[in-house]
Amino acid sequence: MWCSAAGARPRWPRASPGTRGGSCAPFGSTAPSSPSCYRPTDVLSFAQREGPGGAPGGLLGDVVISVDAARRQARQRGETLGREADRLLIHGLLHLLGYDHERSAAEARRMQRRERTLARWL
Repeated sequence: MWCSAAGARPRWPRASPGTRGGSCAPFGSTAPSSPSCYRPTDVLSFAQREGPGGAPGGLLGDVVISVDAARRQARQRGETLGREADRLLIHGLLHLLGYDHERSAAEARRMQRRERTLARWL
């Protein structure tokens, strides 16, 4: 998740104001000497194919969860690791389905409603 030229210092992606996770820092880690806007990434979604039509055979893509971040967040929320992993999996799957909480506040609310609905099914 970070970029660097040969021999150059890495450039750490910054979080968008008012968001959490996303492309803030290298997966499962924190940026050294980083300001408070840098946070560990808890879940990453990799679409099999971008754009209309999707992937062949209905394959959406991959969701990768940082167990370290999930464990930390589970402790903070008073949840089990399994329940937090479920929440992160739902979040990643919704990204693969086209939801994007960073697009707008309205889209973030829409995604949160869908996350709660799907969590009730588990």
